[in-house]
Amino acid sequence: MPVCRIESLPDGSVLRIHQGLEYPDGRADTKYWSALPAGTDGRVVEVNEWNAPEAKGSPVSRPVPPLSVARLTAALRSRAWDPVVADLPPAGERRSAASPGPSRTVPSSAWVADVAGSLMPPGLIGVPAGQGTDGRVGLTVKGGVNSGLPEVLVEDHTADLAGYGGRYRAAQVRDGNRVLVSGGTGSQVRWRVDVLRSDGRRVLLEAHVGSGPELRQGQAMLDAEQLIAMAVAPGWKAG
Repeated sequence: MPVCRIESLPDGSVLRIHQGLEYPDGRADTKYWSALPAGTDGRVVEVNEWNAPEAKGSPVSRPVPPLSVARLTAALRSRAWDPVVADLPPAGERRSAASPGPSRTVPSSAWVADVAGSLMPPGLIGVPAGQGTDGRVGLTVKGGVNSGLPEVLVEDHTADLAGYGGRYRAAQVRDGNRVLVSGGTGSQVRWRVDVLRSDGRRVLLEAHVGSGPELRQGQAMLDAEQLIAMAVAPGWKAG
């Protein structure tokens, strides 16, 4: 039976726990668990987990998701989140969806494809997959008998670097570039690397799950470190 409960914690925050199935009709044994505490300071942090490599379309790999409810709760209530929360702007300062975004320019998709192709790790070849739009392109990456599909977006925020950079407060800094890395969950995106470069250019790369006999289930052709290396390379300065 699915479980969904709300608990009041001693510090005044509220915790929501959900334990159920990815498919409510029970067509698969994929379990979906989540925990979300809402703190008295306004913070909301949520963690979702499954007992399969992907939320949909993958066979289960374990009886239950990896973290128990107690461990989920402990991780979300950790004081390690404090610096991240403190670095966020007050809610009233956040840009609304209707507000105009910061000034930006985008290069041609052909140029993006050429640069991305030239920055592929040794042994991999990247060619455009379709027409693309200005600043964004999909690539087909080949390496031996394996293949994959990364997507690349490039924008120039030089005119509003100070303002746009506020979105990267929680990023790690590598050689002056602000780097955000996340793993895909519940989709075909395996890695997402979003870099605001010191020269004002934003380079976003998403590596989709690849295919081929040499790849493990859920593995992409490019890993996070390879995507970061591509995003911070000098080749994006011109164009």
